[in-house]
Amino acid sequence: MRMQSTSASNMSNSAPSHFKPPSQERAERHLKRAKDQFKMKRYNEAVKELRDAIKLDPKKSEFHAWLAKVQLKKGLTGMTNISVRQALKLDPDNELALECQKLAESQSIDKSDAPTEKHKGLGSLLTRKLF
Repeated sequence: MRMQSTSASNMSNSAPSHFKPPSQERAERHLKRAKDQFKMKRYNEAVKELRDAIKLDPKKSEFHAWLAKVQLKKGLTGMTNISVRQALKLDPDNELALECQKLAESQSIDKSDAPTEKHKGLGSLLTRKLF
């Protein structure tokens, strides 16, 4: 009788390899919704879904990489860099994160070459006659 209860408890402790905890399943559903929102160009909603996914499973590189992709699309290169760093910290070979990193770097270079509104305003002030 004792052997039966031991074997029954061992069976309940050994979950199938394809079993995911409920929080991981919910996180995956958030990712799916985020991808759908991204396709519909609803970037703010996609960010929300991805943040919810990250809260449930913060060690999943894919979630951080997708967040970087959405942030990049919104033009938030600083935030993109943070998300890329986190994704690559969790998985240095994450292809999406590496792609976002390259795109963010090229956007940063493009922006540094163009004069900003602040510089334009200052330039016009200096070239204007004061008297």
